[in-house]
Amino acid sequence: MSTSTSPLNYAQLIGQLTDASTVPEIDEEDESNDPAKTYLEKLEQIVGVLRSAEGSKSAGGISEEEWRMFLNTTDETISSLCSEVYESNYTDTIGVFGAPTSSGQYIKSKKAAPLGSGAGMLNGLEAMLNMFAADVQARTGKTIKEIMLDKGVAPQPWSTTARPSPHTTRLSRFTKEYNEEAVQSTLSSVPAGTRRAILPIIQASALLRTHNIANPWGMAVGGDVLVVAGAGGWKERESRASRFSIPATSDDAEQILKQSNLKTGFAGPFGNLLVDSYAIWGSGDERIKAFDLTTGKLKHTLSCRDGYDQGMFGIHDKKIFRANASGTFACWNRATLETHLPSISKASTKPAFGGLIDDDHLGWLDGDDDVEMSRGQAPDSTFTVPSLKGPLGNLVNVPNTSRFLGTKALSGGGMEPEDLLGVRIFDIARPEAGATVVGLGLGANIESIKTHEEMPDNFVAAGSDPITRIFDLRNGPLPQIVLEGHSRDVTSCAIASFGHGQFPIIFTGGKDEAVRAWDIRRTKTCLYELSAGTLTVQDLAWHDATRTLFISGQNLNEDRMGNHHDYDELDEEDEEDSATYWPRTAVTGKDYFGKRWCSTTHAILEYKFKSGADASDTPAFDEPHMGGMW
Repeated sequence: MSTSTSPLNYAQLIGQLTDASTVPEIDEEDESNDPAKTYLEKLEQIVGVLRSAEGSKSAGGISEEEWRMFLNTTDETISSLCSEVYESNYTDTIGVFGAPTSSGQYIKSKKAAPLGSGAGMLNGLEAMLNMFAADVQARTGKTIKEIMLDKGVAPQPWSTTARPSPHTTRLSRFTKEYNEEAVQSTLSSVPAGTRRAILPIIQASALLRTHNIANPWGMAVGGDVLVVAGAGGWKERESRASRFSIPATSDDAEQILKQSNLKTGFAGPFGNLLVDSYAIWGSGDERIKAFDLTTGKLKHTLSCRDGYDQGMFGIHDKKIFRANASGTFACWNRATLETHLPSISKASTKPAFGGLIDDDHLGWLDGDDDVEMSRGQAPDSTFTVPSLKGPLGNLVNVPNTSRFLGTKALSGGGMEPEDLLGVRIFDIARPEAGATVVGLGLGANIESIKTHEEMPDNFVAAGSDPITRIFDLRNGPLPQIVLEGHSRDVTSCAIASFGHGQFPIIFTGGKDEAVRAWDIRRTKTCLYELSAGTLTVQDLAWHDATRTLFISGQNLNEDRMGNHHDYDELDEEDEEDSATYWPRTAVTGKDYFGKRWCSTTHAILEYKFKSGADASDTPAFDEPHMGGMW
């Protein structure tokens, strides 16, 4: 028996969205009400309208422009409901809606440390319960610790977890879902070259090296160059950027990064970062600057006045571009970029390149002597992308195309009703074609979008909630795979691809001070966690040539004067504790991983995956500088 679908009607679709999104009046004094659940149900209903429309789209009835308008309205509707939830403080995390319905596409990992508030709370709970320890043990025959382990409140000892290889780093913790038999079956089914390449990653056979940095705000990798930008100096009121050279070999067991510093010349924080084969690019105050890849010297300065000074910028082929609030882009042609000479300080009497930047940008730094004052080169042209609103919070190239993925930056410190959560795609070779929504089902602002040239049709989106979503540009705007396992918000993601996209591993990192590795296509599980040294993960980057995962991490227990706070005192009776202070606010306890280690500074962590890694080779512990608040 054949079935047919009716043609779509645009007005009816908008009406269905309106009905699905209408929230009944909530009596907040009625404790039986669960407003967060009510809103989540409405979001699922909106997704239902979208899925039904996708199933009927082939029957016709609406134009491509009407379909684009429908997707835009869907994004606006979802974003508005999410804004209401957060504004009303109904919940911190909306949760998953629009999850894929196919088997194995919603990948969950049980949290080994289920209390998201961390090891400090867990220790406090155990200490409180120990007041009743004698009575509890008399009745149950078990200690408080044993009961907490049985109930899953406390994580099981690291020694009870899987360790698939003697070369598995002790700073990894394999999950309950890890299945050695399934992994071996999977490895036997792939070509030998792919198997050799992927095995160290699957087994977490890695060396870890660390590099102290300023408080990181951004990180970018391109070719053999890694750049980290942040704030350092007295009270972190210096704009800093560090350039690291990455040797081509992945076999060297020694520290591979060679560090040098860039003089940014910005009057404020070094923001958006990009590295291509031509230069290191960064934004700050009202400008974009380009620095030489090898020497770090300033090459070009681009003026982003008149509303183009916010959000991300993009580079493709011979164009540099940046959006304003209305979706209009300022554009510079690389072929006509002027070399920036000389650099102009505030005290200089020489004429400035393009004039001087506005004084209202000054004052953030401890002093303005290091500010390069030239306004820079004005845009060569502008272009507008219909259906795109700026400034952009994310702007990522679809590999080997002129298309870009973008999200609107939040308009304030929190989410406002006019903010949009959806991901849009547009083509800078045909900007007049407009932007189309390709990412929906998001319950929070995206902090990180990553792509990979071996998987050009996919992108991974993470940020501001504990969920990571994977999209396919060929299969509609809802996520095709959802990853759930972090106990706090995810802040970044990275893609390691092997076998021309046939064996991808997704890394996710977040505020729970750990990085998770996910096999999304074969065993469809979270394989393990990697320690971030009790640092909050600020960004992740994968370097294909050396099979290295770079993590930029922030130490939230270090103040702007370099003093450390909320660390446990040493336990003189514990021999293992003799060299390890531990943050009381840490999410994980000292023995969550197989080696006690935490970073006492903001740092770049460099997990270098290789065969035969020395599992016991872990970083030394630095003693924190305990001090009072300034």
